[in-house]
Amino acid sequence: MKRKFILPAVTALMACLAGASIANAEITVYESGEQKLTIGGKTYINFTLSNEEVKNAAGVTTADIDRDGLAVDRFYLEAKYHANKVWMGRITMDVNNEQNVALGTPLDRNMNVFLKYAYIEGNFRPELQVRLGLSHTPWIDYEQSLWGHRYVSKVASDYFKFDDSSDYGVGLKGDVVDGLIQYWATATNGGGYSNPNRTEGIDFNGRITVTPKKVEGLQVSGQYRNGYRGTKTGPNTGDKSSFFQAMVTYAQEDWRAGINYLDNSTDLAGSVFDVDDSAYAVWGWGKMGEYGAFGRYDHRKNENAAAVPVAAKTDHFVLGVETWPVKGLTLAVAWDYSKTKNDGNTAGAQRKSNKFGLYSEYKF
Repeated sequence: MKRKFILPAVTALMACLAGASIANAEITVYESGEQKLTIGGKTYINFTLSNEEVKNAAGVTTADIDRDGLAVDRFYLEAKYHANKVWMGRITMDVNNEQNVALGTPLDRNMNVFLKYAYIEGNFRPELQVRLGLSHTPWIDYEQSLWGHRYVSKVASDYFKFDDSSDYGVGLKGDVVDGLIQYWATATNGGGYSNPNRTEGIDFNGRITVTPKKVEGLQVSGQYRNGYRGTKTGPNTGDKSSFFQAMVTYAQEDWRAGINYLDNSTDLAGSVFDVDDSAYAVWGWGKMGEYGAFGRYDHRKNENAAAVPVAAKTDHFVLGVETWPVKGLTLAVAWDYSKTKNDGNTAGAQRKSNKFGLYSEYKF
């Protein structure tokens, strides 16, 4: 991206937003005894300059596309109703900007509006909570809360599409052994929030997190998922996948670091071949006064078990600095870069994506 105006434009926009007066408060619509109805929201708005370049196996550039400007990547609007101390319900609407579609394809729609969460929950004891409906899956939202920078980049399992952030089903979660172990297990349709169809296969997805009392700030987590991800629509159909992830994180008051290992395998229906994915991620963030910095590195190796397998390898980097001008508002200047060698499992093919700009998260 050879654009001389990039830094002045981003700096000017950041200064304008930082100087704006934005009110922030949780809104209670109704409250009577144990009954309570609240509404809230969160939005990701960014102004970026981006470029994507594709080269074929012979090294010839087949596409070189710039996409610049402002986007409302997500806007979540939610309502929660607590009937009493045990039962509550939640509904969250998601507005999604489809500017980040595959290179060279037109937008399906200017914006998507759809359900992200719609569930009821019974909180019987700290050791036992039950959810029914369209709810978070056990891992992605958990890791996002530790990474803390979803408004810039997804966590590895979401970025590489190994898992979905919400799904239709039933879940059990809780803390046991005096908070030492946290568990969350779900049985879902498997297709994620964008594919609610019932099929012939139910997926299992679970997470266990251990928080040792003797090492404050340390968390060790594991995830296991097994199923068809909504693809088993009839006899002898469906691509069965098995996914495992392990993560270790350590945090103090003003910083956190983490490392992940991911392994995903898929048995393709009607094929003697399968797909093996492995990945790892290293990430972290730190704060000093009114400013902070963050970064992550994700690496993926995707291999088709063909006669002469050619592994596609992706390296993804994120670097940024951030500030918090008012409560609820986070502003960051960040660089997001990815490069895939042997793109599409074709020897010599290459795909690069380069994005730089101002990112923001505002929540109430």
